[in-house]
Amino acid sequence: MISTRTRAHIAAGIEPPLFSEQNWRIRGAIASQEFGVTLVLIAMVLYLSYKTDTFTTPQSLQNIALAMSWIAIAAFGQTLVIITGGIDLSVGSVMALSGLVAAYYISGDKSPYATLTEFTSSGGNVREKMLVPDEWRYVLFAMLLGCSVGVLVGLINGVLIAYFRLPPFIATLGMMSVARGFCTGVTKGETLRNFNEKFMEVGRGEYIMPENVPILEGYRFPYPALIMLVICAIMTIFLARTIWGYRTYAVGGNAQAAELSGIHTRRVLVMVYTFSGFLGGVGGVLLTSRLGSAAPDAAMGYELQVIVAVVIGGTSLTGGKGTVIGTLIGAIVYFVLRSGLNLLKYDAYWQEVAIGAMIIMAIMFDQIRIAIQNRRMPEFIRIDRLRGLVGRRPAAISDQQV
Repeated sequence: MISTRTRAHIAAGIEPPLFSEQNWRIRGAIASQEFGVTLVLIAMVLYLSYKTDTFTTPQSLQNIALAMSWIAIAAFGQTLVIITGGIDLSVGSVMALSGLVAAYYISGDKSPYATLTEFTSSGGNVREKMLVPDEWRYVLFAMLLGCSVGVLVGLINGVLIAYFRLPPFIATLGMMSVARGFCTGVTKGETLRNFNEKFMEVGRGEYIMPENVPILEGYRFPYPALIMLVICAIMTIFLARTIWGYRTYAVGGNAQAAELSGIHTRRVLVMVYTFSGFLGGVGGVLLTSRLGSAAPDAAMGYELQVIVAVVIGGTSLTGGKGTVIGTLIGAIVYFVLRSGLNLLKYDAYWQEVAIGAMIIMAIMFDQIRIAIQNRRMPEFIRIDRLRGLVGRRPAAISDQQV
């Protein structure tokens, strides 16, 4: 069937376009890394479902959703940073420090949330009386206090990078050490425990689907997974539908052009690093609530897992491209791979090999995609680059060059 626009082109003697605007959108979606990663995820799920009997059980899926929630939440903030062409290496330490601050407020004898135990003489019964009647108010305040620490660290990172012109790698690497040092110094190397049940319910609670839902009837969704999905929806709208989202992509695509077009690039950088710190704080508080303890070495190495989820999800390390949905898919792929390798009884070092290979392939796919869009050969397979490896005959020197 010929469209009206195509008939108009034919009537005017102009060759109609080969693909319509809608077809170009479909082709662009298929060529995107998110689509390729989704196909990989489907293949992994089908393979693991065939090879194991426990992968598709509700308990296994709940464990994957729970384990990836705080990593994915922190990765959403990291996505904004990498879109601008930067990187945040302090996210793991921010998670530990935020969870520690929330735990320090909610636990211990000095906490406003402490309990008073009264021993009665009649029968030797033990009665606990809460000093604070509204439990959830102080639990929420503790969580907000932990998240505010993440905001503060992210704000410092943004100011150092935007206004003091420090490289993102150096600034966030130093802040990673500072935050981890605070964790060790405040706790003297000890682990905080004895949290209130209401605080731990945030990380351990589950929402049971009602019976009238046909497919998910009776399925238990962990609270952290639900929080992750809500944040994913909010961040998706933020990047796609707000002016600050457009500015984030503009700064990552070409910072100088964005500055010339009137975008205050420094404010954008401060904003994205502050967002990264805030979401790292949210992930750290949820992690502490789930574990029921706050250790100075908590979330050690999580910054690598966060970056892995972002890269696998299709966010370009060169900036200017990436989506929160892609990061969510990348986190799912990462944890499905880990869970599958555990179920297949692979050793830990082989798991690291597989994950490292996936990271390399994701980056290579991104380079190929960029090369196809620019209609050139990818950098790692260009012939002129390969000639330098085997050597080439030097060109003759002309009289003009002499």
